[in-house]
Amino acid sequence: MEVAGSLNLVCQRCLEPLAFPLQIQARFLLVPVGQSWPDEELAEDGFDAIAAEKEMAVFPLIEDEVMLALPIAPMHEVCATVVPEMKEQAPSPFAVLAKLNKS
Repeated sequence: MEVAGSLNLVCQRCLEPLAFPLQIQARFLLVPVGQSWPDEELAEDGFDAIAAEKEMAVFPLIEDEVMLALPIAPMHEVCATVVPEMKEQAPSPFAVLAKLNKS
């Protein structure tokens, strides 16, 4: 299976639109229902085994592959390299407890 295209996502850093190029190539090994899965073939050739049925819905299979290819938090390259400024933190309310322990 080969899927190519571009998805319109939202950058999780700046919340602006983000065009995400999608290029998926997957190989499937159709295994009849009830037969054992050949582990050796899958590891060597890079196949994903799926249970073969007489009638199979292809759209959910494509949808699953696209979902697996999506990043968890899509960001522009520029946004991913920006380091947020560190704000000066207020003293911890537990600092008083640390002083009690030293006494």
